[in-house]
Amino acid sequence: MASTPSPNIRKIKLLMCVPRANLYGGPPTHLPYLVSYFSKSSGFLIKTVYYGRKSNNNETTLTKVQNTIITLTIFLKHLIIFNPNIVHINTAFDKNSILRDIPFIVISSFARKKIFIKIHGSSYDLLLHANAFLKILSRIFIHFSDVIGVLSNEEKKEFITTFNTSKIVTVKNIVKVSQIHVNSTPSSLNTKAKYFCCSVSRMIKQKGIEDIILALPSIKQRIPNVKVLIIGDGPETETLKKLSSSLELDSNIVWAGYISNNEVCNYIQCSAMFIFTSHLPEGMPMVLTEAMKTKIPIITTKNRFAVDYFKNKHNCLFYNKGDYIELSKKAIELYYDRELRNCIVKNNISLLSDFSEESVGLEFSKIYSTMQITPKNKNNNSLQDF
Repeated sequence: MASTPSPNIRKIKLLMCVPRANLYGGPPTHLPYLVSYFSKSSGFLIKTVYYGRKSNNNETTLTKVQNTIITLTIFLKHLIIFNPNIVHINTAFDKNSILRDIPFIVISSFARKKIFIKIHGSSYDLLLHANAFLKILSRIFIHFSDVIGVLSNEEKKEFITTFNTSKIVTVKNIVKVSQIHVNSTPSSLNTKAKYFCCSVSRMIKQKGIEDIILALPSIKQRIPNVKVLIIGDGPETETLKKLSSSLELDSNIVWAGYISNNEVCNYIQCSAMFIFTSHLPEGMPMVLTEAMKTKIPIITTKNRFAVDYFKNKHNCLFYNKGDYIELSKKAIELYYDRELRNCIVKNNISLLSDFSEESVGLEFSKIYSTMQITPKNKNNNSLQDF
């Protein structure tokens, strides 16, 4: 149940910028639950604006500029007519995103609106190795925002260290446990299939899928007929398939391609374990929570989210990114250790309660309420800090 404040307290009007539902990735999957929570809360009025790209296809610079102008026009209309107390922008902290976001943030600040920025992923390069121009843009981004939400304490420390700011808070994404119907069968898979492991990823170099491929020959020595399910597509797909063929693994890997967010749990549950190979820092990879929901054990790299919430041999087995020999050993260990698998699954089911709609919604309610009662800094519209 959404929180219910005293009837004497005026409702907080919240304008939230959200991605379109047809897009790939985590935000289009979990943000509707946050919108739903505040739609049901008697303490809030919420209005949404579609924000960011329109499709999953690559967009030209001209298309991006046109889309931003159209979105900004709609945004300004809601800023005037709806007259929100708080503007919530869902974004990423990378070069392209902050270039797009700054006009929205600056306009909202000059309109005396409180600004909450939720970052769904941040670039190490922008945090630690940005050039002078990007450093200025980053500081403008931070300066005009009132509160910035990141998805792990590791990421929070990075922002505080880089920008020396007290505006950073750690937030969560909502995980809808009831969404998965365990034992439902994927339409395009053999109903008797049982895979050694599964991985879900965008097929790009930084996601580390080759770790699984390179680990497979060692795993095959112990389990000759091992089958691996790899879900996802992207520019590296053909390169990865060629690597697989060069190692004579074509009969051991099933390439499922892109699977919609609604179906992916049903594919994951056909495997004995889930392996997350990303070499990126990550924020809160929703595929890890899908594996938790599906009740299969996890092997993962030490990304920000995993380091924050997982303990080795309690919620997962950690391996060092790129170390495929270590990965093969960990995978074999987990496969044969039933007690360890059961322990990981049990602990992760318990952990999921921290990401429920009620729990996460209440955390956001407290953040918004605190923002609302904190006066807008009169000097916030000045660039004197630069």
